[in-house]
Amino acid sequence: MSTTEARGRNATGPVRSIFAGLMKCQHCDGTVTRVNKGDHVYLVCSAAHAKAGTHPYESVPYDQAVSTFKANLRKTLDTAPRGNDTADIDAEIEQLKVEIDAGEDAVNELLEMAISDKSTTARDRLLQYEQELEAVRDDLRSAVERREMLTGANVEKRLAAVEQALSAEPMNTEEANKALRGAVSKMVMRPQEGRLNIRWHHAEQIQETVFLTSRFDWDANQMEDEKQEQQ
Repeated sequence: MSTTEARGRNATGPVRSIFAGLMKCQHCDGTVTRVNKGDHVYLVCSAAHAKAGTHPYESVPYDQAVSTFKANLRKTLDTAPRGNDTADIDAEIEQLKVEIDAGEDAVNELLEMAISDKSTTARDRLLQYEQELEAVRDDLRSAVERREMLTGANVEKRLAAVEQALSAEPMNTEEANKALRGAVSKMVMRPQEGRLNIRWHHAEQIQETVFLTSRFDWDANQMEDEKQEQQ
């Protein structure tokens, strides 16, 4: 008998895994969920757990994954990438500002024309220009947010938040997950190699770190879990 604790976009229940919403399967890139099996808790690909048959069933003891991740946290954070060059985004932001200035001038001219001439055509064009201008403003806000995500100070702040949340005693799972979500785009578990790939929000390159300390323990748990699945 097992229960799966998935963390969907609209989930309202308590967070039970520090990896909720982040962990992905190396085979199908599907969601990895926390699964309860009596006294044991595992991380399992949702598709494999549903017996979709798309790839081998692999499970990782949740507590071991957490303890290993915490034990190697300092090294993981020390070697994490520190952000990308923002030159391209800076140029994009400047171009968007130029477009906004031009758009505001055009809107003001059309507004004066619509008022003075009472032109229906001018009003229609004014509405169109205002909508286009707002879209460019949204693009600017998004670009500024992306640049802030990449800047060194913000990267250090997010990494520090991860360390603080996962080093707390006792650790609050929900707070730890929140801190990881703020810094990490996704994690891909590779249990047979005992490795974990991390993609941080602020960098394109993948960081590889330790996921399991004992291959023997994983093999033993994997065999037991597969037996339970077959029953």
